[in-house]
Amino acid sequence: MMNDEWKCKSRPGSRSSIQHSAFSIIFTLVCYVAAGPSLGLFIGGFFVAAFLAPAASLRGKQLLAVVAGIAGVWLIAIFQTSDTFWEWAQLVVVLASFSFGLAALAFYYEKFGVHPVFAGALATVLGLAWLTWPIWLSPEFAGIPEWVIDRMVSFHPPLVANGVLANEPPWTERFLAYRLTRLDQDTPITLPTNIWPCVGVNVGIGVVLMVLGRGIGGFLRWRRRRG
Repeated sequence: MMNDEWKCKSRPGSRSSIQHSAFSIIFTLVCYVAAGPSLGLFIGGFFVAAFLAPAASLRGKQLLAVVAGIAGVWLIAIFQTSDTFWEWAQLVVVLASFSFGLAALAFYYEKFGVHPVFAGALATVLGLAWLTWPIWLSPEFAGIPEWVIDRMVSFHPPLVANGVLANEPPWTERFLAYRLTRLDQDTPITLPTNIWPCVGVNVGIGVVLMVLGRGIGGFLRWRRRRG
């Protein structure tokens, strides 16, 4: 009887994890169809995470399902190009840290009383803003110190991916990017080959947001009880 009850309770979470995994696989496969087994596939995976990870919001195995689905499709590039398993593994760590940071951000908003749908949407918007700053911030590069841009580059998942994938040409030299950003043109950069600054920032922000969110949630519950 208890076993049956436990199974009933666990099924919704299991179904949700399967759904998150299915969505991440489908959307990343769309990136594969559009870009092939190239840098574009990996960049697309980070955008998929920006949309799906906040919805997981640290619930059970859903966040892991999102990361696993994207990483599984990324494996295609290992078998079709000269990219290595070690490069893939490093980028999976970057992906996991980026996804964790976004999920923690959505969690933080929820603890502030924001509806989960809007909390996830806010985290997605901020995630997309961070992924696209080389484009929308480009007109302001002349007024930003070079060391600040260097730090931002080292924390930027797609640019880290470009640096880790040794056989991929710089994204900034491709036709579309050349028209969209001034990085590596008016503003010289060095693509990062070390993933750990990016991973450390993502995980650090995620942990801080989790601690603050739990503290705020506990304080709001305490105030409701007293009220």
